[in-house]
Amino acid sequence: MSNRKSDKHPFLSIQQEAGARHLTLVVLPAIGTLYFALSVLWGFPAAENVLGTTSAIAVFLGTILGVNNRRIPDSGEIRIEETSDGIQMQQLTLDATPEELARMKEFRVKVNPPQK
Repeated sequence: MSNRKSDKHPFLSIQQEAGARHLTLVVLPAIGTLYFALSVLWGFPAAENVLGTTSAIAVFLGTILGVNNRRIPDSGEIRIEETSDGIQMQQLTLDATPEELARMKEFRVKVNPPQK
């Protein structure tokens, strides 16, 4: 089965993570780039400071997202095995009941490649 860590749960909900991801990957870099470009054209003050600040915030939020992502438990695993005649077979094992799956918006599955 999968490596569930019941003592570690994500600290961001799915909606919070989606918002933080959008902020980190789209909004902050766009604001920093826009301000920097306009400061060259229009002489806005402290362009490097603003760009450095938005970049630092984006890196910090990316770190938080990475930690949160690692805390999401696996809901199952896909085991890939190779038969003696070279055919790859996949076996899916889920750690949730059909009722639990019906309530989930998404789940994570660990992939175990064939052992060589």
